[in-house]
Amino acid sequence: MKSQLITKGFALLTAVWMVAILSLLSMVTVTSYLGNTRAAQVDLQRIHADLLLEAGIRFAALSLVSPRDQVSANAVPAAELVYPNKISNVVISIANEAGYVDLLAAEPELIDRVFAAANLADAEIGLVRARLQALSAGDQPPSHRQLRKILAKMPGVYQRIINQSTLHSGRRGVNPLLASAEVLKLLPDLPAAKRRNLLASRKQKPTTQFTTPIESAYFSTTASSCYRISAQVLLNGIAYHRTKIVKIINQPGHLFETVATL
Repeated sequence: MKSQLITKGFALLTAVWMVAILSLLSMVTVTSYLGNTRAAQVDLQRIHADLLLEAGIRFAALSLVSPRDQVSANAVPAAELVYPNKISNVVISIANEAGYVDLLAAEPELIDRVFAAANLADAEIGLVRARLQALSAGDQPPSHRQLRKILAKMPGVYQRIINQSTLHSGRRGVNPLLASAEVLKLLPDLPAAKRRNLLASRKQKPTTQFTTPIESAYFSTTASSCYRISAQVLLNGIAYHRTKIVKIINQPGHLFETVATL
């Protein structure tokens, strides 16, 4: 009788352990499944964001070579566009590259001011200038990838200068009508009062007077055929960004081309 009770107790204990192990395996399986599902959702959302950003940038580039009445500006400033779609609207900003300091063509004093604003020491500025000259004299067309490589040993510098500089305007100076407030501060011959007047005049321009971005004074192609297009889209509370520089060709079958991804 006693041995039978022991046997039954052992069988019960074995059954309990088997149930516990099976429950644990089920939990692991469910957790793994949920994790894989979440990862797949994140990847799918990233793909959606990539497609939307690319579509928004293309939409903006085409707006630079198309009549404005074919593009919906949605009553935002002329330097901005909205690419509407069912998933999420893409907000786009456009700027002419002539409003930035060309690190390969601008006056040395202006280039030095860009790097000084990025908190580089005089010795570092001299080193970067020498590397830029070598980059300009190279066999390959200068690119932002090469610029990042040049500045790789100076953490954060590329991110600090990219909003004031370019490699694609070809100008020795900066067109103040096209420059941002950040760039206007770098111009040595622009008084503070003039700078404030320039910024104030832009805010007062009504969007209804623009027929196309190219025809406006703010987007003058006499300054540069390259434009910096930044797109942003919000999906499930996550903001995705992309910035590209495009060159307007405006020829049949070849309206524009991408020259850089920032």
